[in-house]
Amino acid sequence: MSRRSGSGTLAFFAAFAVAFFVAFAQSVLAAREFTAHRLAQVDVAVPKDAGNPSAARQVVKTGSQRAQLNLLDVVTFAETDSPTPEAIELAKLKELGKREREEEEQADADDDGGDDEKEVNSREKHADDSDGKNHEDSSVNKGDSIDLGGEKSTLFRHAVVVDFPDATFDVIHYLTDIRGAGAVIVLLPDRDTKLSQAEELKWRNTEQQLMTSEITAPVYFAHKSDVPSEFLTARRGALRHSDHVRLVSSASQPAPVPDFTLTDLRATLLGPNNGVAEDGEKLPSIGIVAHYDTFSAVPSLTEGADSNGSGAVALLELLRIFSRLYRGAKTQPLFNLEFLLTSGGPMNFAGSKYWLDNVANEDTHFDFVICLDSIGMSDSLHLHISRPPKEGVTQNLYDLFTQQASAMGISFSLVHKKINISNPQVAWEHEHFSMKHFTSATLSHFASPVSSLFRSHIFDTADRINTSSLETNIQFLGEVIAQYIFKIKDSNFKVFQNEYQPDISFINSWLNTLSREQRQSPLSPKGLPVVSSLKKLVSQHANDVVETTWKVTNKGSGLVFYGQHSVTLSAYHCKPFYFDVLLLLLIVASLIALYTVLKGREEALRQIRAIFATKKAPAIKRDDKNKKKR
Repeated sequence: MSRRSGSGTLAFFAAFAVAFFVAFAQSVLAAREFTAHRLAQVDVAVPKDAGNPSAARQVVKTGSQRAQLNLLDVVTFAETDSPTPEAIELAKLKELGKREREEEEQADADDDGGDDEKEVNSREKHADDSDGKNHEDSSVNKGDSIDLGGEKSTLFRHAVVVDFPDATFDVIHYLTDIRGAGAVIVLLPDRDTKLSQAEELKWRNTEQQLMTSEITAPVYFAHKSDVPSEFLTARRGALRHSDHVRLVSSASQPAPVPDFTLTDLRATLLGPNNGVAEDGEKLPSIGIVAHYDTFSAVPSLTEGADSNGSGAVALLELLRIFSRLYRGAKTQPLFNLEFLLTSGGPMNFAGSKYWLDNVANEDTHFDFVICLDSIGMSDSLHLHISRPPKEGVTQNLYDLFTQQASAMGISFSLVHKKINISNPQVAWEHEHFSMKHFTSATLSHFASPVSSLFRSHIFDTADRINTSSLETNIQFLGEVIAQYIFKIKDSNFKVFQNEYQPDISFINSWLNTLSREQRQSPLSPKGLPVVSSLKKLVSQHANDVVETTWKVTNKGSGLVFYGQHSVTLSAYHCKPFYFDVLLLLLIVASLIALYTVLKGREEALRQIRAIFATKKAPAIKRDDKNKKKR
């Protein structure tokens, strides 16, 4: 009898486990996967002896400290009690006030010890009470009210989907830091969507803010065309009330990249007699420099077509055309041309600095160095210089630029900006050369400097490049250099025409190649694959090609980059938890009914009672207790 009871109990629990598994499996049966791109995580430590005192405290940490997404409910931004601008501003003011109070408290503690601690605490308490009243009055009501000053748990374990027009830094910061969202997914427009100038400027500002602020939750980006249609429509509000979409990511915690490889390529076109004059002295040289790598807030989506694919393509095309001029004895000038493709552009132009510090020597001399940076979006150009034009070579050179721009109908201006030698960060690549006392300048369509780390963005793609303007800019620069090295006085005389005219097919081909290739140096610790293609090309047009490779460590660069920028997210179409419970109860009830039919009502009831019955310990007789005591 007990054996039959035990086997019946075992069968019942086995049926119970099977029922639970079936209920759970059915609730997460439908799944769709798509690739998402993570916000870059970069740590920047500014030295304490930097020129800007406020920057000495700056420690920038962007990206995610929490990588795992484990069954997060998906909601839309419109359904998260989306804040008014006033609520966002209030939240920012409260955070700023809190930070200032913490700094005050720390300063008072350092200066006066613990004497003023009570006073600081009372001020903080008073400020908190004041903030609490303000937040209470300005709670955002859209469904349930939100207390911005309360615990960040209103969106706990929820992934918020934000459409691109709503994806500002304030919104992302509000969702992650104020509302405590588990993750934010930004749906980007399709790749062929054309952004207006205002939209692009707005997004560039958003990227810069994301790269210079600490974001406490994962932020993902995905083009709508890459996201399954079921995910776009199967969000809460579009489905029945009982339906849910949940996300799972297999991404691991991002780890810092310990070191990575940077490579510079130098190609030289030598004048007559292997670049040596009749008196035995080396012929004067002109340097043409462009960095070929790029970076942005979303590295795996960055093409960097304009910054600085356009500059690299312009250098390659100038090398191709001038190499043809240098082959002919009658067209070979008494100048050497040095073409330098540098790496580490987003990292304060580390390639140029390394080349100047470790490769260039006392014999290195340039009449002038021209750096190319972002010249593919417009034929309105600016020549950025660090020293005002003076009489002689410098003034003649700048006059050539101005005259040639006028002859070609190009909008052109000189922009003078002094170098802040106390700040290790430079605004333009030519500033490294200027600090080595070389006459140098940067040609760009940017009228004012933009930090090298933020110069590109995710919409800097090849299809947005104005190839006609890029071709004109290449011809403009080529004519200026040709007039200088051939000593041409007539600005209307054209060298870059007929067989020496820029090749638009070459420009388009290499622009598309560089845009497709991965050019984020920190993401390729062993070096960028595109370097071999670039070296092969420059070797076809120059006999003297030198490759310089070195390792960059986190400590040496001042930047700490983190890996794993592209992950796969799985979207599960799930039923809510109470559906699982209800389904489980129905299955258990059906199993009990089936057991009752097979065994009979009395036997079924007896087995159920036996499962939940508790066995009592056998009573010990008093006589037996006394015997044990004796």
